[in-house]
Amino acid sequence: MKISELLSKINNLPESLSGINIALVGTLGAGKTHFVQELAAGSLGFLKDEITSPSFSLINHYSNSKIELFHVDLYRIEEAEELLEIGIYEILENEKSLVFIEWADLFDEILEMCQYIVYISILDSGMRDYKFVKND
Repeated sequence: MKISELLSKINNLPESLSGINIALVGTLGAGKTHFVQELAAGSLGFLKDEITSPSFSLINHYSNSKIELFHVDLYRIEEAEELLEIGIYEILENEKSLVFIEWADLFDEILEMCQYIVYISILDSGMRDYKFVKND
């Protein structure tokens, strides 16, 4: 599916985006941050340039009159104990926030706390393919 189709599916979820945790799964350079930028700028009222990669900060927090948004990157987390230190569980349990977690698949307990998963793959043509699944 194309990114425009994925954004439409997310925007048309039956529930509010508040309290939703979405895992982003894909290789390095697949476009996980680009996806968050597109959704935040297109639907949530943020400027695309204000949404940046959390690779070094681990957690970026944004808020406006519409929503509170957390963008998390777990790539550099090596031990499960570090998850406690960065406060990830409090973020995931916040019913007022929309949370995107890059590399959530590195920790089973984090992936289980996500209601949805976005799989991003790079096709041979260089285009991205997106799959959006409910995490049962």
